[in-house]
Amino acid sequence: MPIFEYVCADCQETFEKIVQKEESILCPVCNGQRLEKQYSRFGMGTSSKENYPSLPLYKSGGCCCSPGSCGCKN
Repeated sequence: MPIFEYVCADCQETFEKIVQKEESILCPVCNGQRLEKQYSRFGMGTSSKENYPSLPLYKSGGCCCSPGSCGCKN
């Protein structure tokens, strides 16, 4: 089941929701139905430097996240 991120148009609450098929989704704060699905970023990692030598993971020695987003100080 995919996890989606939403913003409520009524109260501006941002939340994530595991969505099942044809499920009706409501804002957890105000029970609003005017929700906007957000585009989420995702991370990627690999255990093989030889297969992906150009990934930022191997260039910087840290992970591939955006600066400060995961606490790795990258």
